Amino acid sequence: MTESTLPRLATLVTPRRTALVVVDVQNDFCDPVSYPMAAEIIPRLQQLLVAARAAGVMIVYTQAVHTERTDSPVWVSRQARRPRPVAACQEGSPGVEIHPQVTPGPGDTVVRKYRHSAFVGTSFEVILRAQGIESLVFTGLTTNGCVESSARDAFQRDYWTIVIPDCTAAATMELHEGALRGMEWNCAILASSSALIDIWSRGA
Repeated sequence: MTESTLPRLATLVTPRRTALVVVDVQNDFCDPVSYPMAAEIIPRLQQLLVAARAAGVMIVYTQAVHTERTDSPVWVSRQARRPRPVAACQEGSPGVEIHPQVTPGPGDTVVRKYRHSAFVGTSFEVILRAQGIESLVFTGLTTNGCVESSARDAFQRDYWTIVIPDCTAAATMELHEGALRGMEWNCAILASSSALIDIWSRGA
């Protein structure tokens, strides 16, 4: 898709047709040792959430959960490829909880998921279709993992897909930037949190 064929960002993120997706901003993924970049996005994400709520944008949180019932040998084998294997987001643990600085509000939706993509084995798409959502704005953790998997699946389901680089993070800057380049090339529009805040503030 060329730039000349893209609708204006303000047109794509009309509040009544847009959902802000907060991907897996959970205690384990905000660990300062394993994910040192995560803390940097929290203040900007807080500001974006305030603007989204004021404008009436639907907000969906995803919550990664690992359980004995859903962790297959194939699924857990990915940990062996990492320098510091960790059993993150175990069901019932403090680490699975959404970070207290960005907790869901009373009208927000929380989707539990058991794989990288928010679309796999969840009610996510049913909820979006029922609410008439056409555009998804992705934030959260990690850029090269659950954010990218969800964004690619969103695009392939014909949602306008926007990713916010300054409200996403990965374990390293290299992984973060590589994922952003791949998504911009294949499936997503990249936009700053300030651009979204400006659009939604004017609309509100």
